[in-house]
Amino acid sequence: MKPIQAIKITLAKKLKMKNLNIHLILILLVLSSAKSVGQTKEEKNNEIKINTLALIAFGAIDITYERVLNHESSIGLSVYVLGQNNLDAEVYRTFSITPYYRSYFSKQYNKGFFIELFGMYYERKDEYYLYNSYDYTDSASYYNNYATTTKYNGGALGISVGGKWVTKRGFIAEINAGLGRVMTSNNDEVPVVGRGGIIIGKRF
Repeated sequence: MKPIQAIKITLAKKLKMKNLNIHLILILLVLSSAKSVGQTKEEKNNEIKINTLALIAFGAIDITYERVLNHESSIGLSVYVLGQNNLDAEVYRTFSITPYYRSYFSKQYNKGFFIELFGMYYERKDEYYLYNSYDYTDSASYYNNYATTTKYNGGALGISVGGKWVTKRGFIAEINAGLGRVMTSNNDEVPVVGRGGIIIGKRF
């Protein structure tokens, strides 16, 4: 074999090996990208949560649905209903609905410290009994009439801060607290509203 032919053959083999390596690298990059995209698509973006503090302290059901928008933000809606047995409690609301937006300040996916902007529509209904007494021959007879005496509502805007932790299986623990300024109401005795709790839930 002539030296020139041997050189050509060697160069051809090197070019083939180089092309093969390039193709392998490209395939690995494509697979890696596909895997990353797949992981992103597999992220769980829905959450259902319940406020255990409201349940224990006030006998109220406070349930929240939250939708993850991206790595650092989410929106949600909380619905609060005070139990019938606690309508005489000294609280400013017996029902409320609270939409909110959150921004998370963490390198992890939608958890850690957050700041929340919220709006709240609330209602309060006070119920009590009216008693009429009649005296007959040194004995009293009582007749009671059930009546709703007070019903008011209002709207507020506010801000909350808190922290959220999520396990690998999607279980959630959360603490938050905030205040809102009443913007419109038919009861001047409630200038501000509160929002907060100790919350557990599930991301799915």
